[in-house]
Amino acid sequence: MTPVIFLPGRGLSYVKIQDWISFAGSPGRPDVHYLTVTPTFLWRVSKRWYMLADEESLTDWEKDGQTRYKGGFLLGVMFSRRAGISLKAQIPFGVHRQGDSTLKSVFYMTRY
Repeated sequence: MTPVIFLPGRGLSYVKIQDWISFAGSPGRPDVHYLTVTPTFLWRVSKRWYMLADEESLTDWEKDGQTRYKGGFLLGVMFSRRAGISLKAQIPFGVHRQGDSTLKSVFYMTRY
């Protein structure tokens, strides 16, 4: 359970904490144990537009506690009450940086 801070009529903010552990599967597969901490801030800019900013730290306990970071910024728009599109840029940073910058786009429909 994650506590959420609601910003009445404008958005919300929360911190998601997850600990990932492998416990089954092929014996030849490497073990997995890492912790992710993701603070997230969602803000409604107008009736149709919204933005999201987040940062994730991933600490890999199987690799001597190495921590990797990435930050993201998303901009979205609702076309109707049931459909929207968003575009998110993510940038990894830090000493143990994993991967390159990414740009994701999503078209979605809701059940409103």
